[in-house]
Amino acid sequence: ANEAAPGGGNALHHALKRGRGLPFVQALAGAGADLGAVDDGGHMPAHWAAAAGDREVLAWLAERGHGLA
Repeated sequence: ANEAAPGGGNALHHALKRGRGLPFVQALAGAGADLGAVDDGGHMPAHWAAAAGDREVLAWLAERGHGLA
């Protein structure tokens, strides 16, 4: 779940860039994906959730200490 993808992100970055929802994100987190991983552009998964307008994923990440603030 944390293997680097092109652009330096992990599976979570990749999923959020492609609009995957909360159940998919939760499955990746359950498999050990790093919720605070930073890609080569300096973006965390929360940045990609915000860019996609996915408030549900963004709130879930924030509850786990990985929000934008």
